[in-house]
Amino acid sequence: MRLLLFIHTMDFLLELQKIVEKKTELGKLRTATNYDAACRSLAGFLLLRNGHAALPMKEVTAQLMAEYEDYLLTVRKIQRNSSSAYMRTLRAGYNSLTPPERLRRRDPFAHVYTGIDHTVKRAIGVDVIRRLAGLDLTNRNLLLSRDLFLFSFYVRGIAFIDLAKLTRHNVRDGRLTYLRSKTRQPLSVKLEPPMRAILNRYARLNPPYLFPILHSSYFVQSEYNNALRTYNNHLHRLGQLVGSPAPLSSYVARHSWATTAKRLDVALRVISEAMGHTSEMTTRIYLDSIGHDQLDAANHRIMREVAGKKAGRNRPAARPASLHFVCAEPVAAPGYTSTTTLEMEGPAC
Repeated sequence: MRLLLFIHTMDFLLELQKIVEKKTELGKLRTATNYDAACRSLAGFLLLRNGHAALPMKEVTAQLMAEYEDYLLTVRKIQRNSSSAYMRTLRAGYNSLTPPERLRRRDPFAHVYTGIDHTVKRAIGVDVIRRLAGLDLTNRNLLLSRDLFLFSFYVRGIAFIDLAKLTRHNVRDGRLTYLRSKTRQPLSVKLEPPMRAILNRYARLNPPYLFPILHSSYFVQSEYNNALRTYNNHLHRLGQLVGSPAPLSSYVARHSWATTAKRLDVALRVISEAMGHTSEMTTRIYLDSIGHDQLDAANHRIMREVAGKKAGRNRPAARPASLHFVCAEPVAAPGYTSTTTLEMEGPAC
């Protein structure tokens, strides 16, 4: 009884902020950002509704959540999936603060949408990828964003946060190897010529990183958020330039790689990682049984498709030239005046 009384008097938003702090301390920055965004959104609704943002746990009711959902969809005019993301985050926070026996009797989120609509087209075809690659860009900001998008697609849909964190230590023996931030899964991708060309363009522009996205010597969430926002703004403009049927965003490269692979009849177990399945355990089981050769062959077929060549199923890939990271097309930057060579960790690539 005392525990229930204590929970009733807790302020939901203050407790959510404690979760943000805890997730940040644990290094789960993406989760912390999601909680913080949901908390701020709910606080804005409460200020408009009540004139204050206090919210005792006992006032988190199904009626309140239904009103909040209506506010998101009609006042804020956000997409149903975005509203659902807020609701799922708030529900997870509420459930973590509430005894299981009480949850069985009272679920404030029972009548709001917490699913995922898959009707929004997020993938583009190889024809759009080709048009992006063929753009003659003079704006260096758009050039960088175009190259980052292409590199993300080429590297089996690498997430922007992982792209931003890449350093020269991730390139070794002709492969790009990194830990996926979301799942801590080790991933390794064979470097095909188009990937090498993009890496060469940005060699030594922003050490120790491979790309000039982050500039602090350690990860700063606010810097990353600003970089992601700028990147998506640039992608929107690039999408307009090439007449993309779907708005371009950082996530489109990932969906597009998976869609292209599926169209080329690549086995589902090979593309499950790029498709972002909800069951990470299933993904890990698949990846454990797949060697680099199969993954490399699948990606090579997609690279050939982008290049407009027939994707032969059993044709071995030509042996690429060594990767020395010589900038054939150096990009001007303060203090950067000449062609450079980036020395890799371990044997030359």
